[in-house]
Amino acid sequence: NMFASCNNIETINLIFGNSLTTIYGMFTNCTGLKNVSLGSTAAVTNFYSTFSNCTELKTIEALNMGAATNLSSTFLNCNALERMGVEGSINVSIDLKYSTKLTVETAKNIIKALTNYAGTSNANKYTVYFAEEVLTALDAEGNTAPHGGIWSDYILSLGWNI
Repeated sequence: NMFASCNNIETINLIFGNSLTTIYGMFTNCTGLKNVSLGSTAAVTNFYSTFSNCTELKTIEALNMGAATNLSSTFLNCNALERMGVEGSINVSIDLKYSTKLTVETAKNIIKALTNYAGTSNANKYTVYFAEEVLTALDAEGNTAPHGGIWSDYILSLGWNI
């Protein structure tokens, strides 16, 4: 909870070593936070509540969730989140239902990260939640998903629930 409830921080740039494994609650309730760059998060397994209630957060640079075992409440009430750089794969459930402003490009990058995990024996155990507004924006692009149909059908075809 290193920066929890630090409401006056708007932008933060951190560089973590490759051995950091938890950022549990690090920015919880940082209501003024708008931009975050964390450096390498490739070894982080516990993202629980990292950005919960960061209601002004708009951009997260280069987040690697490949080692994550816990993304619970990570993006809870991140209503302003628009962009998130995604590196690697996402191997657990991810909930972005509060992120109504998420760009289509970011949503596609998240789907790509999920696709990297699709087809494995565990793929249908997890869920991805996008805000209705984001799914609508994705599907409004028409039949542009990799399988030639709409994006919500594509997500379902990978074995993920939405």
